[in-house]
Amino acid sequence: MFKAWIKKGGLFPLSLFVIFSVLLFSFKDTQGDRRISKRVHPLPPAHLKQYSFGYAELIADLLWLRYLQDLEYCAPKEWASQMEGKACSKGWGYQMLSSIHELAPKFRIPMAVGPMNLSVLQDDFDGAGDLFVLAAKAFPEDWAILYRAAYHFLYEGEDTGKAAYYALEASKYGGPWWLKSLASKLYQKEGQAELALNILQDYRETLPEGELRKKVDVRINSIRSTLKP
Repeated sequence: MFKAWIKKGGLFPLSLFVIFSVLLFSFKDTQGDRRISKRVHPLPPAHLKQYSFGYAELIADLLWLRYLQDLEYCAPKEWASQMEGKACSKGWGYQMLSSIHELAPKFRIPMAVGPMNLSVLQDDFDGAGDLFVLAAKAFPEDWAILYRAAYHFLYEGEDTGKAAYYALEASKYGGPWWLKSLASKLYQKEGQAELALNILQDYRETLPEGELRKKVDVRINSIRSTLKP
């Protein structure tokens, strides 16, 4: 049975899985009596889908699993000159998520969660903006994606027009009842803060307890401080 499986090409996806696991997952190196954990952050090659041999979705799954191990990682130090003085701009996380979307355009979770991670955890506002636009095109009736896109363009992308558009679109496709009325208030400071607080509080609940939630709490407290007592 095993030989028949190999003849049918079953060994190829297995070897592909092994190769990508070695390349993409963190590993440990032993030096003397000390065990030192090291993480590797290789970038997926350009046009990876052309070399996927029909296993694009499998590769996308592996890239997603690797990305989840380092949600806050932006880029190695040698990329600093490319950041143009920004904390992060289209770094490692952006490259990983872009490749995942190219390989599996209908893989929802990376596009529902990934751009928000870039926006809030990495301060990669340029990368998050590009991915939110892609996500909205790929999932035009997914209110949760549209809802988060509204937050990004309101608070991080500083584009109130786009924020109001995405909030209104989210209200059409199952978003909270108050979104429609709030969309009209997004040109007012109070309306902006209300939308941002609601979205950040929802997003916070998707993260594990610990440092990631604390980082979101900083954003939440900063927005609350702008509101009238």
